[in-house]
Amino acid sequence: GTTIAYENVKRMGGELRVDSTPRKGTVFWFELRLPLAPAGASPARPSASAEEAVPVVRGRRILVADDHPVNLRLLQEMLGKDGHEVTAVHSGEEALRALSASDFDAVFLDFNMADIDGARVFQLYRFGRVKTAPTYFITADTSEQTARKLLDTGASGLIHKPITFQKLRMALASNPDAGPVTLSNEAPVELAAVPAEPRGAAGGSAGALKLVPPEYISPDAIDNLRDVNPSRRFLEAMLGDAISDIEKLVEQLARDVEAGDVEAVRHAAHSLKGVCLNVGAVRLAATAGRLMNASTSEVRASQHAWLREVRELSTHSVLALGALLDEPDLAADEGR
Repeated sequence: GTTIAYENVKRMGGELRVDSTPRKGTVFWFELRLPLAPAGASPARPSASAEEAVPVVRGRRILVADDHPVNLRLLQEMLGKDGHEVTAVHSGEEALRALSASDFDAVFLDFNMADIDGARVFQLYRFGRVKTAPTYFITADTSEQTARKLLDTGASGLIHKPITFQKLRMALASNPDAGPVTLSNEAPVELAAVPAEPRGAAGGSAGALKLVPPEYISPDAIDNLRDVNPSRRFLEAMLGDAISDIEKLVEQLARDVEAGDVEAVRHAAHSLKGVCLNVGAVRLAATAGRLMNASTSEVRASQHAWLREVRELSTHSVLALGALLDEPDLAADEGR
């Protein structure tokens, strides 16, 4: 029962903790930070047919920009599957060149590109054009502050990672004149946390429970990748790119921690979260998300604890992704 409770609390973004005093008793507790539902909102989840109800627009000329191969490859495959003509670029500078040279029906820009972020790309694009294509930002940052910043640019909408067919299709089917849309997760999942300081009663010994987590990679995310393209070649490329990106971003994060550059730490954590979400490395994604939203004082006070947590989770996540690559039945249908 404790194991089940531990995992359920983790999946909701909290941490089950224990305060125990011999011969006096034991208290278990957790804290959760949850969004408030709008007044009158129904608690019922969308039906399984919700995605099928989204109209599928086909044959658009679309530009996608992202500086991480795993994200870019996924967008190309998903949009290509719906019959779109996709131009894919790896940086903000390449995006600006493509936008100046060609006309597009829609544009998807990663917000967190290293050279020129998506918001700046869109501002320069609008400055140089009388009429711009509907443009959507893609980001792993789900904070209200970032959402306001991006939507205030005049873009058509905001898409939160992980990317799904439903989010892309809803964006392409939406009416730009009706105002910006925000396409987010149905139920954000946070599965890991940096260990907090003990908070127990006097005389007790409080601390986080230490259990071996049952998974580092979400099976649902791997199934989603198979839905996008069931061939082994695609899955090997996606998982291989993810392993490479995770290792590079963790090392970049380590350098930024040693340099004491908090903004660079947040930038690397943002990129890491986005890559992890798209391949289902949910535990590492959750820790990266907490790090990117931590205050400057929190980062500086516990930066080495953060780094140890990220390194440990990245090691397990990379091993789990590598094990998937070794599975003989990785592809759902080798012939497709």
